[in-house]
Amino acid sequence: MKIRRYLMCGFLLMALCLSSCARGSFLQSREIKQGEEGADSKEQAGDTGRGENSGTNQTEGDRTDTGGIWVQIQGAVERPGVYSLPRDSRLKDLLEAAGGFGRDADTEKVNQAARLEDGAMYRVPRQGEGQNSSEEGQSSENAQTGSGSSSKVNINRADRDQLMSLPGIGAGKADAIIAYRRKQGAFARREDIMKVPGLKAAVYAKIKDRITVN
Repeated sequence: MKIRRYLMCGFLLMALCLSSCARGSFLQSREIKQGEEGADSKEQAGDTGRGENSGTNQTEGDRTDTGGIWVQIQGAVERPGVYSLPRDSRLKDLLEAAGGFGRDADTEKVNQAARLEDGAMYRVPRQGEGQNSSEEGQSSENAQTGSGSSSKVNINRADRDQLMSLPGIGAGKADAIIAYRRKQGAFARREDIMKVPGLKAAVYAKIKDRITVN
């Protein structure tokens, strides 16, 4: 009877041990599975976030094209140079960007309401300029248009910024013009500028009335 009782106790202990081991294996397997599912969820969330960020960057990049214009101002202003302004800007906006009139500016001959043109150069006359008849006629035209008397760019002496003030001439074409000029010498005629690599007839048509070789 005692032996039988011992055997029954042994069987019960073995059954309890087996049950505990099986339960432990099940819980461990469940934890591993939950861990894998959590990792997959994080990876999917990361992919979604990267996609959203990519879309945001693209949108911000699209907004960088503001459609502005490039214009140059010379003469009696505080900071002559080339400026980028929004389209539909007026000469008054360009003057403000250049620090305003100089002390010797002849403000009565400047039409501050004139609309700016992309690639144009404007000159503010100084007091005492335009004493003879030809200069007076030119000053009268300047007062109406807002452009300067030195509107033409000498392509044989112009620097990079002056060349870039011409319509259709960016930094790359300006550098190409200067490189060609150094290698081949001065341009004999205005149309010789079309010999510069990358500068074709379409660009020349835009700038032919704004350039000179003298």
